[in-house]
Amino acid sequence: MKRRLFIAINLPGDIRRRLAKKTAGWHDLPIRWTSENNLHLTLAFLGYVDDREIPALIGRLEEGLDQTGGFDLIFDEITPAPDRNNPKMIWLVGPASRELGNLHEKLGKAVGFLVRDHKEFRPHITLGKVKRKLLESNDQILETAGKFSATCPVYSIDLMSSELSETGSEYTIMESFNLE
Repeated sequence: MKRRLFIAINLPGDIRRRLAKKTAGWHDLPIRWTSENNLHLTLAFLGYVDDREIPALIGRLEEGLDQTGGFDLIFDEITPAPDRNNPKMIWLVGPASRELGNLHEKLGKAVGFLVRDHKEFRPHITLGKVKRKLLESNDQILETAGKFSATCPVYSIDLMSSELSETGSEYTIMESFNLE
């Protein structure tokens, strides 16, 4: 069997609850909101991976993440993205992070994906996807923009599986990797 896998930083419950409360005020907008339990920062999408390959993948990740320390991620804004003039999503974003860039580079080496040349990685979390067909004007979406301050301690990352259903994606943690 093949599973749809990705590597993520899952948000702590207090940040997920704050975001869910914030987005609840915008449920009349033409946006499909990410469920509270699914809020995460994707570090790498691995695609469909055969179950027989997963133990070796876990081994490569354990080895590649050895001596990787924890850090804090800062988030400071909710914004329409990737283009404010033609928004497709609503993101929670923060300033570029050297620690996140280093982690992303280590993951790339461990699982064999191409990593950008720079070491800084600007975190973003998809809070919702704009339903373009129902959108009357971009002004509706621009009302979501604003400050949102959160510090997310990153002491582990997760190998996740994603199952698509009619009600949305369901995510399952397959393996957690502690950052020392």
